Amino acid sequence: MHIYSRTGISPFKLQFGIEPRLPSITAMTTETTAAEQSGAKENRTQDRRATVRNLLKYRAIAAEKYCESLECLRDRRDDIAFLKDPIQRDDLVMRSPINRPSKLHLHWHGPFVVLEITDNDTMQLTTPNGYILNHLINKARI
Repeated sequence: MHIYSRTGISPFKLQFGIEPRLPSITAMTTETTAAEQSGAKENRTQDRRATVRNLLKYRAIAAEKYCESLECLRDRRDDIAFLKDPIQRDDLVMRSPINRPSKLHLHWHGPFVVLEITDNDTMQLTTPNGYILNHLINKARI
C-alpha cells in the first residue's frame, strides 16, 4: 500500500473508499467462532457504508491538498529569472509525444513539474504526485 505524500491518502482508498486487506493478513488471524464472525461481518459492513458515505469528503480533502501543493509551486517561482529562461525549475509544463500512433491520440501529455534543467537544454520531469520520469526530455518537446 502506498500513500501519496501530497494527498495523504492511498489511491486505493480514494477509488474504493476502504484500505486494502492483503490475504497474508487475514491468514494470520486466529480461529474465531461463528458468532464472532457474523458480528465482525456486520461491523465491517457498517464501517464500509460509513466510509462510502464519506468518500466524497475524502476526495475533496485530497483535491484540496493537491491544489495547495500546486500553489506552493507557484509561490516558489522566481519571476525575475523568467527574463533569462522562460522555463524554470518547479514550473508546470506539458510534453508532446515523439510518435503519436494516430491523429486521434493526444497532442500533449501532462502536466509535469520541471525537477532539473541541464546545460544541454534537457529537463528531468516529475509528475505532480512525485513520480520521476526515467528519461530526460528535450526543451523542444515542452
